Amino acid sequence: MAARYDGLGPLQINDRPIYCPQVKAALCPGNWVLFDSNDECFHSEFCLDSSADKKSIGLIMGTEDDNNCLKVNLFIHHTQELQDQLCLRQFKNPRYQWIPQILRTPTCKWIDSCDITSIAWVFQQQDLDTNQHEGHQGMENLFLLHHNDQGQHTHIHTCHTFCSDYHRFSLVAVDCYQERVWCGLQVLRSEISRHLGRFSEKQGSYTRVSSQVVVGKEAWHFLLSKVGHAIGSPIGRNSMASKRVLEPGLHLKSHRWMFYSTLLRFETEDELRCLSTVLGELVTVEVRKRRPKYGVVESLHLNDVMNVVAGSEVREEPFRIRTAKQGIDFIHDGVNRVRIRLRYQRYQRSSVSLAGCPSTILVRAIERKSLLVGPREGESSDEDDDDEVAVVVALARQFDHQGRVFEVYGIDLEARKVTAIVVWPVNVTSIIEFEYDDVNRYIRSRIDECNESE
Repeated sequence: MAARYDGLGPLQINDRPIYCPQVKAALCPGNWVLFDSNDECFHSEFCLDSSADKKSIGLIMGTEDDNNCLKVNLFIHHTQELQDQLCLRQFKNPRYQWIPQILRTPTCKWIDSCDITSIAWVFQQQDLDTNQHEGHQGMENLFLLHHNDQGQHTHIHTCHTFCSDYHRFSLVAVDCYQERVWCGLQVLRSEISRHLGRFSEKQGSYTRVSSQVVVGKEAWHFLLSKVGHAIGSPIGRNSMASKRVLEPGLHLKSHRWMFYSTLLRFETEDELRCLSTVLGELVTVEVRKRRPKYGVVESLHLNDVMNVVAGSEVREEPFRIRTAKQGIDFIHDGVNRVRIRLRYQRYQRSSVSLAGCPSTILVRAIERKSLLVGPREGESSDEDDDDEVAVVVALARQFDHQGRVFEVYGIDLEARKVTAIVVWPVNVTSIIEFEYDDVNRYIRSRIDECNESE
């Protein structure tokens, strides 16, 4: 069965999956992958940074059993030059601004299965809107797709997230390996976010929590492959658990059973940062308050209380199963259950300065969430609402312009000038002077968009 696929050549729906050694799974048409490529022209002009010039992004279009080859459709990285050249629409929602964007090209090439280094997830805005949490920023193999390299809109029915959700044909794959991995990671991310987002004041300044979730073996093996080099060898140990069984006569008895478990401990900042490349950079911090309404993006404000997993500099010696060191533990029972143990602390951001943060990971998380830093609604001063200085333009206010996020560094009311420093991208350090009215318009536009979403 073959069909024409957007002018990119015939797409063989019935091609058999190909086993990829690096992924340790069989991939089929419709899967997104990262692979090594020798095409220097593809990287040199469109790469996001120096670390991204070794990997290419592709969508598997077909497979060949004889030579273990795969036909992939290539994608290029979204850059500011392409943004201006193609007049692409910018994402104003903070949930999407920190996710790398890619553009689809009509180019296809054949690659060897050994060249694939990892699976990837490519979403459109419609897909991310259905996710409950916003912790996807910082994942090394997650991208956002909205346009092609001609500036035209790419619809979701032509670029699907999982091959099992391909709507143009009745069946592509009964079971999707990428979807199983993604769902398992989502379970871990949601459970950690649930614990860190608790708003009960009975937690105190230091809290330890534990819970158990069901995670598939594909997601667990994928997590091991991504974080194993950072934490060393996983710790294996014999464990014991109690299982209640209802016996004849309605007698409820408890039986103890032994099993071999695997422990992953993330306690240093480097280990937590490696975990954030798989589960997102916001996996170690969450604001301690009630969840906003669905569809509302809640920014971080001053005096907000956060639960933070602050990593240490070195690992604890000697190693202890029960420890007071802050961190995240995953204990896998060898089948499909993972026990999550979190040890975190309370932190309140009482000033616009980031000095005194318990970890550098928290600094990056605050920079991502603080697009509307300022007092909450109802906490403003007694100045008139028409006073632009008191309500809108103020020190430490942040606004976005041409794909970058600026923070107000200085205000000259007489000259009607505003000095702002670039806070994102983090590798850009520059101070730019703006007209006061322009900054006022940028910030007003941001506030109006947030009000409309509410």
